[in-house]
Amino acid sequence: MVKKIKLLLFALWACCLVQVEVSSQTFKYHLQPKGIRLPVQNILQIEQDTLGQMWFSTTRGVVYSDGIQTFDLPDTLVRRFVYKIAILKDEDGIMWLYNASGTAAIFEGVPSGWKEEGLDEDLKENFSNRIHFLTLGKKDQKCFFLDAGGFLVYWKYGEKVKHRINRDYSQTGILHSVLDLQGKVLLNFQNGAYLLQGDTLIPYQFRGVPLPSPRF
Repeated sequence: MVKKIKLLLFALWACCLVQVEVSSQTFKYHLQPKGIRLPVQNILQIEQDTLGQMWFSTTRGVVYSDGIQTFDLPDTLVRRFVYKIAILKDEDGIMWLYNASGTAAIFEGVPSGWKEEGLDEDLKENFSNRIHFLTLGKKDQKCFFLDAGGFLVYWKYGEKVKHRINRDYSQTGILHSVLDLQGKVLLNFQNGAYLLQGDTLIPYQFRGVPLPSPRF
């Protein structure tokens, strides 16, 4: 009888020990860090600029924080956008804002505020539910790419003319990324990769890394 009581007490002690260990691994997270006040919890993008400020693209606009205060974009700038505002930091650390849907609109962060990128009127009149803006390179070697589904254009740093790229959107899908492949521009689309030669896309096939075959 005494032996059974000892076994029962030992089992109860073991259960309590396990409960203490499990509860000690429970952590609570602060959903609203000090210095960052977001208009909504749905965050679409996060970037950090060269000054250390954190930028947040949310379903209710773009805000940025220096860790102490959170700031909204000027109303005069916000009114220039139609729907969702996307953010981009290029390789020089420059911040860009652009319409992620609706009609094309691009703004570059400059010391005096925000500078709008000039686009042809027919490009700004094209409505799209999905717009991607990408950059490649630094300083005067920088290239820009704008894909709005109905059109795909690119231009180099300092150029005002936007070059149209011939493509079939039903085959390529939306542009996701741009890479420098040994001095050539490689465009990675939703449905495949293409090298850019002039204004033409050349299909590109990635090559796998050869692995040693097993010995039997």
